[in-house]
Amino acid sequence: MYFFGAYDVGADTLWGLPYEHQTQGEVLDFFILLRQRYPEDQRLYIVLDNRSAHTTPAILEWVRRNRVTLVLTPTYASFLNRIECQFTPLKKFALSGCYHRNHAAQFAAIFRYLLETYHLAVEDILFVDDHEPNIVAARALGIETHHFRGAAGLRADLVARGLLVARGLLAEA
Repeated sequence: MYFFGAYDVGADTLWGLPYEHQTQGEVLDFFILLRQRYPEDQRLYIVLDNRSAHTTPAILEWVRRNRVTLVLTPTYASFLNRIECQFTPLKKFALSGCYHRNHAAQFAAIFRYLLETYHLAVEDILFVDDHEPNIVAARALGIETHHFRGAAGLRADLVARGLLVARGLLAEA
């Protein structure tokens, strides 16, 4: 499983979805869903690494038609992407110098850090993961969960919860 994440610099928010692969189709699906989060007349600048799936002819054509500019970081320079900055403090404050008796305790520490750092209320969160200890740790903190077993199941759950519109999904492509 891969996490496709988008960090909105202006709003200081992190958003993303899990995907089973990192193919052109999944990258394009993520871009379509990301584009839907912003007004159509607003140009989006997406900073990402130079993975070949990010710049296929189909993606470049979609980018051209949808007021999106791809900003590719140089090879071995992912630190230039502002989303990477989200992970350094997490490691420092939730993991470094800590001994956690098991993975569930370690995951709970990470989740607590994220809740406190981003001032999140557990009732506003749906936690999605494919790893049972993560699900257990999130539930122990009172967070609602979805145990990921496939993209189609997750999308169906998100649509059922009213968290995702049914258009523009990979399953319909």
